[in-house]
Amino acid sequence: MADRKQIEIAGALSSRLRTVKYADIMRTKTMPPIIDADKCIRCGKCVDTCAEDVYFGSKKKEIPSVTYPQECAYCNACVEECPVEGAVRLRLPLPMMVLYKPAP
Repeated sequence: MADRKQIEIAGALSSRLRTVKYADIMRTKTMPPIIDADKCIRCGKCVDTCAEDVYFGSKKKEIPSVTYPQECAYCNACVEECPVEGAVRLRLPLPMMVLYKPAP
């Protein structure tokens, strides 16, 4: 992982390098989906829907486990597919919230 000095140097050299370093930083500060164990009905729809395999290795009829939180693309598919409102919540990192626009 790059330290602050490397990021500053990369930013001074090229805006493209700064973008790559910024993406690396965002990957290390993950905000994985949150599954409410009290509301979850253990249907597995969130596991089946996730294109990034964030819930890889989750067993059928059990509360899904977030195995690879850094792979989450924040697409909101798991939240939308869940039949119980509020059972799966997705927290968006602040830089993504600036670009986020909820569907109508």
